[in-house]
Amino acid sequence: MYMVAESDSITTTQYDDESQSQYVYPTWMYVCWLIIAFLWVVAGIAAFIVSLMCFGKRGPLSHQVIGVILAVLFGPFYWIYFLVDKKYCR
Repeated sequence: MYMVAESDSITTTQYDDESQSQYVYPTWMYVCWLIIAFLWVVAGIAAFIVSLMCFGKRGPLSHQVIGVILAVLFGPFYWIYFLVDKKYCR
């Protein structure tokens, strides 16, 4: 799947785009993904720590258990539960 072109006794080989199509992502895209991954991990760790701290506060035991489970399984999405449930960790 290549074409050979001869001009003035110089032989060049040109490959079609299908066989040599390797897209290189720009550096800024890797940096963005690294920042997002770092924030995701930090928010998940913070959620787990806060859920353990809320375990000793007043409130229904079921809410406290749900908070820890959400922090462990869903990481940063724990903060939605933290903000929505008014009886949790107050």
